[in-house]
Amino acid sequence: MKRRVIKEYNNLPVEVKQAISVDFPEGIEDALTSMIDIKGKYFQGMTFEFEDVIYLVKYTDDSKFLYGEDDDDDEDDNDDTEDVGEEAWIEEDY
Repeated sequence: MKRRVIKEYNNLPVEVKQAISVDFPEGIEDALTSMIDIKGKYFQGMTFEFEDVIYLVKYTDDSKFLYGEDDDDDEDDNDDTEDVGEEAWIEEDY
């Protein structure tokens, strides 16, 4: 079973960031989902599998790789909400 980790995009290992940019060359905006953390706070995020880890990647306004170079669409078409609940996710902010 793969380990599950919650991490802010800016705190991901470089190789994971590179894999995300290869898989999503036009940006990850369409892959993002609105979620609620255990404290009831909303955030945008996506899951991404890399080697033996499934990351729940949290994105904030200061995340470096949100939109691809050609994205000039300011609309947020993603209004799904997914409750991440108390699954076996480990939050790592280092």
